This record gives sequence, C-alpha cells and structure tokens, in this order.
Amino acid sequence: MGLARALAGQGQLELAKNEYLQCIEAGMVSSQIFFELAQLYKDLSQAPQAFEAVSEARKIESGNPRILDFFIEISILNGRQTDAQSGLDDLRKANPENKKIAQFDKQIIDLVSKTKTKGRGLIGEGVHKSAVVKVKSKRSKIG
Repeated sequence: MGLARALAGQGQLELAKNEYLQCIEAGMVSSQIFFELAQLYKDLSQAPQAFEAVSEARKIESGNPRILDFFIEISILNGRQTDAQSGLDDLRKANPENKKIAQFDKQIIDLVSKTKTKGRGLIGEGVHKSAVVKVKSKRSKIG
C-alpha cells in the first residue's frame, strides 16, 4: 500500500491504481485501501468505479465520517440520489456536527430537481453496472 501511495503522490495515478488492485488481489482488504482507490478513480475521472470502491469501503467501515462524506460526494457525482441520501442519513448519525451536511442536503435536492425535469429515472443510476469495474471482481475473488 505504501508503494501505491508513493506513486499517487508522484502523480502516477494509473500505476498507483494498479498497485491498489494488486493489494486487493493479494487479500489486503481494508476500508483504507478501497477509500484511497476510490479517490484515485475520481482523480482519473472514473466516477462509476469510484462509486464501487467507496461502496466497498463503506461496507467495511460504515460509520466512518470521512468515508461517508466521500460516498455522498461520489453518489451525487454519479447522479445516485438514493445512495447519496442513504449516506447522508448515516453521516448525520455518525457526525451530526459535520459542516457539509447542509451542503449535501442542497446538492441532493438539486439532484432530485434535475431528475424530475428530465422525466425519467435517476441520472447515472445503474451506469456503474455496465462499466467494467475491477473492484467488484477483485473483491469477489477474495471473499
């Protein structure tokens, strides 16, 4: 994991991503690895994969405010209103004083408004399912 962090720090994001995926393949499964992988995916403009990775981190450490914060952000980025709201509900329980709660509330309301004006399902809902997401396949091999 140290090598992955070093590579990310040097801006070698693809190499860092591959290093994190190798850690997962080797059985080094932790919320921190999935969280950092999710951040890399976001930096690589791979929002669906970022959602998958941060979802795995949330499964492992569901009450971690830092993970919840990022989960909400990525859910909104992917147009996943239901997931964003679920994360926000959990964040309110885990850290009711979090200063971003009001901001997330507004962003979710805006997302719902955009969805209603489109007259169809949630924007981005299900998009990640069609993407080739290494995290899921790696995770299923491990556990």
